[in-house]
Parts: sequence; C-alpha cells; structure tokens
Amino acid sequence: MIALRDLIEKRRDLARIIEALQEQLDQHYADLAHLDGALRLLGHNVGPGELRPKGRYRRLPYFGRNELARLVLTTLRTAAGEPIGIEEISRRVIAARGLDASDEALRAVI
Repeated sequence: MIALRDLIEKRRDLARIIEALQEQLDQHYADLAHLDGALRLLGHNVGPGELRPKGRYRRLPYFGRNELARLVLTTLRTAAGEPIGIEEISRRVIAARGLDASDEALRAVI
C-alpha cells in the first residue's frame, strides 16, 4: 500500500508541474501575440511564421568553453594582415587544437 500511495503522490506532483508549465506556455503565447501586434503597429508586416525562433547554441564537444572563439581570434591576429578565408581559419584552428585535419565533417562543423 505504501508503494501505491507514493505513486499517487508522484502523479499528483507531476500533474501540478505540467499545469504550471502549461500556464507559463500560455503566457508566453500571449506575450508573443502582443509582440506581433506591436510589430504590425510599427509597420513590420511580416507574418509570425516568417520570423523563425532563435537557434539554441550547441557547444562542440571538441572545444572547451569559449575555446573555439579564442582560437579563431588568435588565428586572425596571427594572420599578419593577410586576408584569410574561413577554410584557412578552420584548418589553422584544427592544427592548433591537434585534431584530425583530414576529417571533412569536423572542418564543416568548425
């Protein structure tokens, strides 16, 4: 009987959490509708479906926090004024980190 009571209590807790999250979601939808209205008032006549949400930042597993940005900036600083493209930047970053330079997928991600 104790297990049954614990399961019922756990279900009640989860149902409460879901209700709270649903209320937050409803509020966010209302806020979004208000922002869309304000954009229309300011003359921005773009439909809500055309404005995509911001993407979530996903850190690469090959680098620590801000390490990729630091390596890119270091590469640009050491370029000595010569213009270099993104391919060369990625090659230099891979070499500086000691990763596999022949990995095309890695270069594409960087």
